[in-house]
Amino acid sequence: LFPGRNVLVTGGASGIGQATANIFRGEGANVWTASLEALDNPQHIALDLSARGSAAQLLDQTGPLDVAILNAGIAQPAGLFETTPEN
Repeated sequence: LFPGRNVLVTGGASGIGQATANIFRGEGANVWTASLEALDNPQHIALDLSARGSAAQLLDQTGPLDVAILNAGIAQPAGLFETTPEN
């Protein structure tokens, strides 16, 4: 279903992100993962996805993407209008 497609899964080092990446790999996709954690995998990018410029840095390394699964996240109790980019 996805042979040759370029897929990025953020939060792909563990849990749901890792499972999602494995499913896409099983379907023949060229899968990149990204998270804060460093992995011994040439198609894993370790970076802070909340940092400004991180999206451009990802695309510099992956090239054009066909699919992006934006799974990375953290829980921080704050109201929508009380959250700033620094949070």
